[in-house]
Amino acid sequence: MISLTNISKQLTCFIRRHSPLTVEEMCPITLAVLCYRFTTYDIAEATAGERDDWGQLLAKMDSGDVEPKYWLQTVLLKSADLYRDRLEMFDLYYRITQVMNRLPKGDFCTEYVMLIGKCSKDYCSAGRRSVLFNYILRTHGGRLLELVPYDVRTLMSQIVQHSVRGWEDLRLYDPFCGVGSLAISVMERNKGAIIDAMLTDVDTLQTDMARLNLKVNGYDGYELRADDLLADEWSLNERYDVIASMPAWSLRRKIAPIKQGELRLRYPKFGDLPYDYAVIIRALESLKENGVMVLAMPLSVLSQMGIGEEVRRGIIAHRDLKAVIEMPVNLLFSTSVAFALLVFQHNERREDVMMINAKSLFEKQGRMNRMSLANVNQIVRIYATGREMEGLARRVSYGEIANNLFNLLPSQYVSNRRLEQRALEEKVRRINELTDKMKELTREHNEYLRQLGLPELEV
Repeated sequence: MISLTNISKQLTCFIRRHSPLTVEEMCPITLAVLCYRFTTYDIAEATAGERDDWGQLLAKMDSGDVEPKYWLQTVLLKSADLYRDRLEMFDLYYRITQVMNRLPKGDFCTEYVMLIGKCSKDYCSAGRRSVLFNYILRTHGGRLLELVPYDVRTLMSQIVQHSVRGWEDLRLYDPFCGVGSLAISVMERNKGAIIDAMLTDVDTLQTDMARLNLKVNGYDGYELRADDLLADEWSLNERYDVIASMPAWSLRRKIAPIKQGELRLRYPKFGDLPYDYAVIIRALESLKENGVMVLAMPLSVLSQMGIGEEVRRGIIAHRDLKAVIEMPVNLLFSTSVAFALLVFQHNERREDVMMINAKSLFEKQGRMNRMSLANVNQIVRIYATGREMEGLARRVSYGEIANNLFNLLPSQYVSNRRLEQRALEEKVRRINELTDKMKELTREHNEYLRQLGLPELEV
């Protein structure tokens, strides 16, 4: 059986040898062909092999009657059934045409489609196809897209699950959906509660990929479009039961005030906000009164002074913040920036915030850190029960937060002895290494001093 790593290597090497497009530019084509491959497999299985669209495609591409890349273009446009809007279909056609024009003529497209067919042969069962699809998405599009790692997605979806337990007929919103991986995890974990979803992103390439990702994972009940939550003309016309998102962070951009729209604003005084705070406020405005929201945001938003303190003061005054979970560093594919999960749920009776310092809950895996399932479950248990745990979690009153200028960093309130011990051990190890090197260099230096008849240094 072909491994996922070998599949990625084969496709990557083939693209680099034969295509003028980069691996990232070829990623949408690869995913679209895979999606078509899986669909034709289902049709062939349902018709007991009487209808073999994949075989017909290969025969047509190999016949020489029509340029192979035009057959490939036809295949990509067959993904039009993913698009409910005719204008979106024309938009997709335009983007595909722009990319296809740069592909070489000749046998490249035929060989590439046959290679994908060969690689995906063992992955056509419903339980395995999404594994292959998501793996190629990550390996081929990793530098192009900011993807949410599995451990972070699992933690966010479990937090949502515990927050909405017993609820029904919920609508999910991810305003920065990327390729839809986080939304899929949240919907999978909350199948009985979430029945509909709205996914948006400003990047049309990512929304196309999200559409394919949702399709191959078996999701149809959703609305997906290219849209900007932070557009200057944005107005509030709809609110959602559940919001889960990991936005791009720290863009140098000022956001104009929200327009009134059809619904009353909760935070009307905040206008011309820096990017990260605008994300939080607009997402909060989009949340229903009793809804649940989990946002992954950089640690800087928890402690910045000036407008940052004003925004945090407003959130505390509205009693919207339920918990802050400070995450380990180096969890994300594209950045080592430290971040936290902010959990929002309005409650008039709330007088404190659960602070969870999870910076030490990770295992080293190569150059990156990973949270084990045990680590994730431990955080979820603390969040679900609200129990304090020394060195890990504490309920911090609004009064204490106000005395600290509305600083919301969990490490400000929860001293993590395990992490401090680990940092101290690393410093001791480094000092010992430097000491040994210094002694070695001193001995080498003394050898030259002896040859010159000069007094030696103490080792």
